[in-house]
Amino acid sequence: MSNLKILLVDDHEVVRAGFKSLLLSNGRYDVIEAGSAETGYKVYLEQSPDLIVCDINMPGMGGVELVRRIKAQDVQVKVIVLSMYDDISHVENMKKLSVNGYVTKRSAPTELLEAIEAVSLNHFYLSDDLVDKGADTGSRPSEINELSKREFEIFVLLAQGSTVTEVASNLNISPKTASNHRDNIMHKLDVKNLVELSRYAIRHGIVTA
Repeated sequence: MSNLKILLVDDHEVVRAGFKSLLLSNGRYDVIEAGSAETGYKVYLEQSPDLIVCDINMPGMGGVELVRRIKAQDVQVKVIVLSMYDDISHVENMKKLSVNGYVTKRSAPTELLEAIEAVSLNHFYLSDDLVDKGADTGSRPSEINELSKREFEIFVLLAQGSTVTEVASNLNISPKTASNHRDNIMHKLDVKNLVELSRYAIRHGIVTA
């Protein structure tokens, strides 16, 4: 039986090296690396990995857009999110993109191995800390539920300090479309400006201060 080919996408080299070493020590995985979402997507197209493990908080295109593009190519491809974000909103929005698992970087490293095993058997996997927080119940502020998948993605980018122009460039949409999304997001969340939007995101644990 051939090894499972895993694409590991994370912009932090030390983090990537640590998880790569963990996966290789298992003896049943071959690991391909990418240090950005853009490179990750290129590698995915070129090498067709069996499973992708990716961070979502990366500069440039970002991990959310990476997942969106990969799933648009093939919704059956297995994707596990490996992220510092442990809030319910991120988990639920990644579920909307049909990811197959979500593991926080605060989890024990061995949980990633458990996630890969579960996802390989076509099970959805949440790390234990997310289950403890009720991430499998879908509970989160009601106004966030009103955001579409694309709006939530733009909400996070704006809250992290990206400009509308940067959002448009990273997501390959027009500045006018990005601006319209921004206005819709602010209306749905009942915030008056980007400062209030960022504070809202920090208050609900969607981004860190």
